[in-house]
Order: sequence, then structure tokens, then C-alpha cells
Amino acid sequence: MPQADNLTDDGIFIHSAPWVQASVFGNPSQRYNHGSNGCINIPPKDMVKLYQKTTVDEPVIIYGQG
Repeated sequence: MPQADNLTDDGIFIHSAPWVQASVFGNPSQRYNHGSNGCINIPPKDMVKLYQKTTVDEPVIIYGQG
């Protein structure tokens, strides 16, 4: 992944997911069926913005249900 941030010591990342259709993001019932193995998938255009604004060891707070 060109833009990926490691969140945990056991390999959970927040990363771009170009293979996920745009209609699936933000739809919890669809995300369950199209999710990953624990990583947090972000639309590519949003991940570029996030990756540009974060630094190493910056705290991450994740909101939502999933």
C-alpha cells in the first residue's frame, strides 16, 4: 500500500482501499461483507489527505461502529 499507517503492534493498518466501491464506504451493513481482516479501509482520495497530515507516533482516535 503506498499510503498506509500502522496502528498496532500486531499488524492493523489504516490504508487506502481502491478495490472497495465508493458506495460501500460509510455503509456499515455493506462494510461487513466487503471489509478487510481487521484493517481500516479508507477511500483512496481521503487516504492521500490523511497520509499527508499525519506524523510518526501521532495518536489516532477512531470513532464509529463496526
